Amino acid sequence: MSGFAVIYNRHTPLAPQDEKFTTFRRDVVDFKQVGGNVHNAVGSHCAAAKFDTPSTRHHAIVRDAQTTAWLIATGTVLHENAAPDWGLDNLLRDYLETGQRVLTDLDGTFALAIYDPHTNKLIVATDPMGFTSVFYGQQNNRTYVATSALAVAKAVHALPDEYGVSHYLNVGCVYGTITLWSNVRRLPPGTLLEITPTGVTEIHYWRPSLDPAVMKLSLADTIDYTEALFSRLTARHLTSEAPMWADLTAGFDSRLVTMFLAQQSVPFRASCQGPVDSPDVLISMRIAKSLGWDYQHHILPDDWGQQRPAYLARVLGKADGHLDVFKQSSVIWDQDQRAPYATTSVWGLGGEVWRGTVWKQEFWNTGRTRTPNYDRLLSYRVMPSLDPTLFRDPQCAARVRSGVKRHLKSIGDEFADWPNTAQLDRVFTYKATGRSGAQMSAVMGLQRVLAPLNFKESISAAMSIHFRWRQHSRLVRHLMARVNPELAAFPTTDGGPALPMCLSNITKFRRYWISIGKQLVRKASQATLGYSILPPLRDEFDSYPLARWRRETLDILARDNILNIKTMRSAALYDPERLAAFLQTARNDDFKQEPLLSRIITVEMALRTLDTAL
Repeated sequence: MSGFAVIYNRHTPLAPQDEKFTTFRRDVVDFKQVGGNVHNAVGSHCAAAKFDTPSTRHHAIVRDAQTTAWLIATGTVLHENAAPDWGLDNLLRDYLETGQRVLTDLDGTFALAIYDPHTNKLIVATDPMGFTSVFYGQQNNRTYVATSALAVAKAVHALPDEYGVSHYLNVGCVYGTITLWSNVRRLPPGTLLEITPTGVTEIHYWRPSLDPAVMKLSLADTIDYTEALFSRLTARHLTSEAPMWADLTAGFDSRLVTMFLAQQSVPFRASCQGPVDSPDVLISMRIAKSLGWDYQHHILPDDWGQQRPAYLARVLGKADGHLDVFKQSSVIWDQDQRAPYATTSVWGLGGEVWRGTVWKQEFWNTGRTRTPNYDRLLSYRVMPSLDPTLFRDPQCAARVRSGVKRHLKSIGDEFADWPNTAQLDRVFTYKATGRSGAQMSAVMGLQRVLAPLNFKESISAAMSIHFRWRQHSRLVRHLMARVNPELAAFPTTDGGPALPMCLSNITKFRRYWISIGKQLVRKASQATLGYSILPPLRDEFDSYPLARWRRETLDILARDNILNIKTMRSAALYDPERLAAFLQTARNDDFKQEPLLSRIITVEMALRTLDTAL
């Protein structure tokens, strides 16, 4: 993958060696760590730079000799008219002839910038799911656009946005256009930004759609339809990507993706990261060995607590300050290990829609009403219960919750005439941009990620399939049993195999139903009482020395006074005494709020990086 930086000056032409553009371009490289081959392009009122890395698919800048128009692409643009060498000359010509309609034919994980000198128009487009992050901000007559939020924030001298920061601290990511900064927006999924001398406009070019005919299919016909769909998408879009990495855990989604890679004879190396006794590692190893798949296990080094601080600043920039730097640092470490073999990875993101997990909290109302329970959605799946007294304003969490509820409801209302399951599917695909999209963008320069379960045809199909066939992973179980029964027979972390449930094998799913019951009790008690009456699930990484690593990392961070309450740039957000107590307990073995601790550190590092404060 690569990245880009663009400046458009609406009122006056831009000098070829504009000093602000030079600084902006350098900041994108520094924050995103995409130093490599740099390609430049200019227009009457704009200048652009594209940064190619070893993971780049679409190299350099596409230029039209006749019109001097140009196109920049980062990520993976899946286009029917793409050249065998993945060149996008045809795409640029199609755009010049037909305009933005050409975008509706695209799929993949990408961002585009196209300049047409005839109209002096610049458009910047996100992929249909918005998994490649693009940010923009304005200062005076200039619009700054880049794949780095921090670079844009620095260029427009943005101040921290208190709601954006509070949203991140309470939810763990940010949704839609929200960032940590005022005057910096993230471009939404399936959207183009049109910039001309007369103004800046956001235009939606794609949204998921539902097919009533698919919804009426029987289970048997749905299995046929889904197998044909995944076989076709895998053959069309992934066969030319080999060699590649493919995530493989003990869950359903990565197993589903690797199953179709194997079916289509696409070479891949499966990988799993975690302690040697993690169920994900143990089961994925067994699967790979039994099926003869190439496999590599990655385990964090024993001194990770001391190594991790060196990753934090790097992770901050690569993830735009939108992801937990503790957790994401292990992801970046993992991508470093992968790079020598291949720079393309296939992830199993998006399987939740296929397996009906996004509307479990509707219980008996599933598919029976057009009114989703958004309060329950927030309590069960969006906002974990945090101690509101940690914040100086005790209403902070309530305010964020109210804002998130309005935001997600506005997205679900796009399908207001459909059952609650369709509305919640739409909400999930939208909010996935906040975390999954940030993760994909964070590994830019190390790995170019594809998520076939999130191709737009796949998502529209999943949302169209009747909810009954997706409950309890019913469709996926039948699909696996048909395509690769040996793979389906292996256990899952949910409990029981990935086989269809029936009377003859019901005893194999005892652990599954017990797990479902315990999960319901945990979430219900957390939502109603503020705490779970059952102990938390065993974390897949519990065998790592997490407490020791946390203390070692905190000791190193203390040298820079990152969490010194007297000098913290974000101190205004917190109750001083409560925060001091929280930070003290963070050194205990039984500390359970490491994600929140890491988010606090992330915000503090972001404010320091741009030399600002709340």
